[in-house]
Parts: sequence; C-alpha cells; structure tokens
Amino acid sequence: MKIKSLYLAHPWNMHEEVRQWERYIERIYSINLDNPFFDHKQPEILEAEEKWIKQRKTRTEQLAKIIVEKDLRAIEKNDGIVAFLEYGMKSLGTPMEIFYSGRILQKPTYVISKEVGGHPWIKNLATKVFKTKQAFEDYLINSNKFDIK
Repeated sequence: MKIKSLYLAHPWNMHEEVRQWERYIERIYSINLDNPFFDHKQPEILEAEEKWIKQRKTRTEQLAKIIVEKDLRAIEKNDGIVAFLEYGMKSLGTPMEIFYSGRILQKPTYVISKEVGGHPWIKNLATKVFKTKQAFEDYLINSNKFDIK
C-alpha cells in the first residue's frame, strides 16, 4: 500500500514554519499532510483550540478532550505521521502523537529531528528518523513507499 496522507505533528510554536513547508510538499508531490492547526475546520474544534490558546487560566477538561480526540481521530484516518521533534519544545502533544501512531496504531511514523532522533524512545517508535526536512523529502522521492507525482 502506498502512503497518500500523513498527519503532520508539530508544536504550536512551529506552526508557521511547518505550514509553509506543508504547502510546498503538497504542491510538489501528490501527498496530503494533515495539519492539526489548519486542516480541521469544524466550528467546535476551532472554538476549542482558540479558547485553549487564549484562556490559559480557564482551560477545562472538556476543551482538552475535544482537542485530543480530534487529533487522535486524525492520526487514525491518515496512513501515518511525520513529526517535528526537538529538545526544549513546549509541547507534550507531539511526543504523544508519535507514541500513538508508532506504538498503538503501528503506522508509519517519521520523525524529523536534529537533536533527539537517537533517543531510545524515538528509535523504537519511529519508522525512520531524519535530521532535516530535505532528508525526509529525499526519502519521499526515493523510497517507493509514497504515492507521489
């Protein structure tokens, strides 16, 4: 089975950089990158995410559940994930998404990381680790696992 879509796991503080890269990849190759910060347009999810970002003091379990369940369902519907991961990231979501995809669902799990790719958890959970976005792109072209142009 060829991979046609990947969930795009990354922390909020990288969302603009990752969004530009996502648009580039989708324009050049016929692979869909499902970005949790931009591609889930249901009003209740957008509202929950906006409240979560803006209202640190009033974050509720209900808001958390909406966001997490939306991400889990998105990971399930895609063929795998590609995740950006570095030391010092202010995100627990990305490592959780890697765990869910790699261990629980046993889907293709690709990690782009300059620093933590050698960590035992990442080596165990990731299908493949790349130090750069370009290395991942080279893999897209050469691996014969992806349905690309």
